[in-house]
Amino acid sequence: MCNAPCVHMLKNGSCHLGFACGFCHFVHGRKKKLDKSQRSILQEADTGQRLAIILPHIIQKMAQLADPEVGKLAHMLRQQLQLVTESSRENNDNFHKKLRQVQIHRSLERMNCSALFDLAMPALPENILQTFAAVQSQMFPFLSPGEQMVLPEGSVLKFWL
Repeated sequence: MCNAPCVHMLKNGSCHLGFACGFCHFVHGRKKKLDKSQRSILQEADTGQRLAIILPHIIQKMAQLADPEVGKLAHMLRQQLQLVTESSRENNDNFHKKLRQVQIHRSLERMNCSALFDLAMPALPENILQTFAAVQSQMFPFLSPGEQMVLPEGSVLKFWL
């Protein structure tokens, strides 16, 4: 779950701020986006429906990362999903039919965690957003200019899917 890509790295291949830059310097594929009809469906959805659509995809991607902090966040998301599904037991057949028609789940499966979180953020509670920010900050090391990164033996840099 990297931060947004650095424009300087994209254009020039280098950034004058180096590790102090608050943006991601790694090469990423093009960010997958929803089409107009899919965005419209998400805008029509209430908070519970929006989370019920997006959270399973985030949780599935997080399951691929064997990290305790990510596991804690995934647990919080599972609890939120359970709350959402319990509170909205009514089955809106028309809404689900629209979801199938625009194939939104197919598009969400192709998105990375960061893009999925962007879609879910307006509907997530503050405690989950704070945990997400803490986990995200641990994923990419921010160093001062000229500072070198030395990892303890056996440690690895953590990156999001």
